[in-house]
Amino acid sequence: GTDGGPAYLAIAQAYTTYRMQSLSAKEPTAYCLDGEGFMKPPGGTLSVSRVNGLSTNSDYYYLNVMGEVGHHLRVHLEGSDGYHRHWDGYGSVWTDRIHNEDARTAGVIDYLQVQDLQSGETAYFRMPCGEV
Repeated sequence: GTDGGPAYLAIAQAYTTYRMQSLSAKEPTAYCLDGEGFMKPPGGTLSVSRVNGLSTNSDYYYLNVMGEVGHHLRVHLEGSDGYHRHWDGYGSVWTDRIHNEDARTAGVIDYLQVQDLQSGETAYFRMPCGEV
């Protein structure tokens, strides 16, 4: 289902805004990742790398979130199926295992919010890419 909490709805709206190309100063952009890869919003300092698990970890994926050296980062993940996790770190965050679509519900969408609590920069990501 697509019934999510406030973070999910905010990030979903950001992605919708990005896909519709109707950006304004009040509506943030959400960038997307399909499968493994790297994404860094233009002009930003926050980035996300995704790696899929292998063998006994094939039901998981892992994220490496990078920001400014020494800056306090907060990472919040919320799925369209209600799955949610959060992490904090300084300069970078390694998420450890996140259950992927094969381990959860087919067609699930994960939204990620990354905040630099020192600079105030926030970036939004959606996995996988797709239609609104």
